[in-house]
Amino acid sequence: MAQVALEPQVGSGPDAAPSDIAGRSPWALAWRRFRRDKPAIGAGIVFILICVVSLCAPIYAHRIAHVDPFTNNLNGTTIVNGKKVALIQQGGGKLGLGETPIGPTWDPQHYLLGADSSGRDVAARILYGGRNSLLIGVGSAVICSILATILALIAGFYGGASDSVLSRTMDVIWAFPVILFALCVATVTPPRFTSDTCVEGARPVTYTCCALPTA
Repeated sequence: MAQVALEPQVGSGPDAAPSDIAGRSPWALAWRRFRRDKPAIGAGIVFILICVVSLCAPIYAHRIAHVDPFTNNLNGTTIVNGKKVALIQQGGGKLGLGETPIGPTWDPQHYLLGADSSGRDVAARILYGGRNSLLIGVGSAVICSILATILALIAGFYGGASDSVLSRTMDVIWAFPVILFALCVATVTPPRFTSDTCVEGARPVTYTCCALPTA
């Protein structure tokens, strides 16, 4: 039975033929694959929407809801169905005891997702929390990229004693549990955002530093 050699066609299949990708930059190849990946495009659109909504947190808080998400408002009130309602309901439950914060009103101008136990707008606080998470993620990635690249270049270029010192330092950082490492960083960097960013950015530095000199 005769055997027929099948030659790959240009531009067919998930991986293109060598002649189709020759001369293209890694960014162009990555963009080419991304455009063909529908789940990745969908996830990218959702991520962009989350970023836009989170970055608009001050606009929502001050121009739409007209609230301060960082100030307690135990005696505050809002409008629900045209009626003035207290944010903290007194005497909730069957026994009529305790305090219960108001639930979602589904009105963007009047506590869309309700209030927390301190009378603060839950929706506004969620948006500010998303913004802080984005800032921590971007900040830690920048710290990891810059610091790890500098240390790895020093270790790879000079070698010898500098390589040994940096390698042993990375081993010491590796030996610390994540929680203990976070507590140590938080002790020397009082602001919470700075602490979270340093912890998230410093841990991956050890992995990147060990990989770059061997590349």
